[in-house]
Amino acid sequence: MTTQPHLHSPLYVDALSWAAQLHRYQRRKGKPVPYISHLIAVSGLVWDDGGTEDQAIAGLLHDSIEDAGQSHVSIAERCGEGVASIVLDCTDNAAGLSGAGNEPWLVRKTRYVASLEHKSETSVSTTLMPICPCRSGAMPLSPAGGCLAQPAIISPTAITSTRRFSKLRRSTLFCH
Repeated sequence: MTTQPHLHSPLYVDALSWAAQLHRYQRRKGKPVPYISHLIAVSGLVWDDGGTEDQAIAGLLHDSIEDAGQSHVSIAERCGEGVASIVLDCTDNAAGLSGAGNEPWLVRKTRYVASLEHKSETSVSTTLMPICPCRSGAMPLSPAGGCLAQPAIISPTAITSTRRFSKLRRSTLFCH
């Protein structure tokens, strides 16, 4: 038995359990895979990219507002204001829309990318962390090296390079 310090808190375990409960009836789009696999992969990639525990928890809960009927308040009550603010900043739906009421993908992603310059650095470094499944080997890369997965978030190293491009194609973000 070792006496090493814990690398994650009971809050992380609670958030993982809560995320599993919130998304227990959801599957990955077009696959028989439970949706929780995506949330676990996101959280793991946040840890791998040097994120904090709050950011990793936000990775677990990043779809809980738009796809699981939660609110900033419910997340703050359970996981703290810091996590709730990051999750809110990860949400790409217009206020009041969730689930089947989601706006079209291009509308949401265009507005979301435009909003990044107004978000806190903590939220930006989380929302731009690797929700791209190709980073974990779960999705194939294109011949040019870009991810073939639906993009939502890019690694923190891409923040600088993304800001350099003034004319991103609105329908395409490549994972770095």
